[in-house]
Amino acid sequence: MILRAHGIILVVAWLVCPAAGIFIARYLKFALGVWWFRLHVFFLFVGTGLLTIAGIVLIYLYKAPPHLENPHEILGFTVGIAMLLQIILGVVSDRLFDPKRTSTPIQDILHWWMGRIVVVLAIVNLFLGLNLYGQDYPLDKGYLIALGVVVGVIALAFVAGQFLIGQQPCTHRGRCPLALLASAHTPSRGRLQFTVGKVDAGVAILLSPDHHLIEFPANLLPDGVSTGSIVNVTVERNPEEEQRQRDEFATMQREIFEIYSQPPQPPAIEIKAVTQTSVIIKWQPLVLHSATFRGLDVFRNGQKLNLHINPLATSVKLSGLDVSHEYEIWVVLRTSAGNFTSNKLRVKTHSMDNLTGLNPSFGTFSNDAEIETLIELLARIGASYTDDLSTDNTHLVCTLPKGPKYEKALELNIPVVSPEFLKACEQQQKVMPAHTFYLSKQ
Repeated sequence: MILRAHGIILVVAWLVCPAAGIFIARYLKFALGVWWFRLHVFFLFVGTGLLTIAGIVLIYLYKAPPHLENPHEILGFTVGIAMLLQIILGVVSDRLFDPKRTSTPIQDILHWWMGRIVVVLAIVNLFLGLNLYGQDYPLDKGYLIALGVVVGVIALAFVAGQFLIGQQPCTHRGRCPLALLASAHTPSRGRLQFTVGKVDAGVAILLSPDHHLIEFPANLLPDGVSTGSIVNVTVERNPEEEQRQRDEFATMQREIFEIYSQPPQPPAIEIKAVTQTSVIIKWQPLVLHSATFRGLDVFRNGQKLNLHINPLATSVKLSGLDVSHEYEIWVVLRTSAGNFTSNKLRVKTHSMDNLTGLNPSFGTFSNDAEIETLIELLARIGASYTDDLSTDNTHLVCTLPKGPKYEKALELNIPVVSPEFLKACEQQQKVMPAHTFYLSKQ
């Protein structure tokens, strides 16, 4: 019983399945579209491959080792190895398919001929198996008649296919190579004529006069087109659009290169203000290009100061300096593209008799006319003032301890002094200690 099952399975595996798979690939590509490739794989990989494995398992269950003792077993083993190589060749042919090819590549030719040789050897081995079976058991004529009928039907099918259909050119899973389209009948240069085979949702099957088949987007066909309609497809090259897209791409490349290839610019610092105990330096907004800001370090006489500077800041105040002392100051911009050092400045803080560093702002006065008198005083001693209060100011001058400026001065730790402070500075011709003129909130 096991031997009969072994024989029937391998007849189906190496007679019926290869015949069906080869017939589909040879004669039914255009009729089946993409399904020819799927059915070809099914019959020759799933059918022949898995059934062969099942037949081998049965014979191992029936007969204990040793094996490969007669021509049937040796040839069967050879066919099995050749089947694995044929499957690998099929995968290679599929993966290396080039739709622009104009000739049949070597891997396709090897795949075709190895398939034919393996099938012939398998059929020879079928008869060797029948002969081996007949030596031990009587052959049932019903099996022989059935085998003859199968062989006859297969032979008639291939003869009919060759004369009625003819071998169809190689396509990739139902899609026609460009070389086949180029060989299609064209009434004029650049025009291809097709007959509409069928129209599905989104895809139309077009047939050329030479029976080539292509899949075409249905939304590009004229209205009213249906099965049997004749359509002309015009194929033209557009050199102007090609050049436009090349130029657009080249421009985009240059812009990307200019943006991402430029390093950050080192900051250029300059003096904004100097007093007896502080220096304010400033710079233009940082230019980082595509780099990422990681920090801005301030150095004074070679010593890094513990200052946290916002990347959007354009100035910084160095406080707690010695009176009438010279300093060398520079900054280092740290980015993801590296560190960039600014120019170095040499600056000397003012002496006590230098009043030009005073830069007060005026707060709330009980008599606003007094402010004009103080502005004239500042002009006489060479000092300056600002309307708005910021860290750049040295003092807040007011007579009433209230208002937004007063609150902000307390927050920024700016001395709040009375107008007598400026008058004393002018009278003594030097910067007076601010603490004796503090204006405290009552």
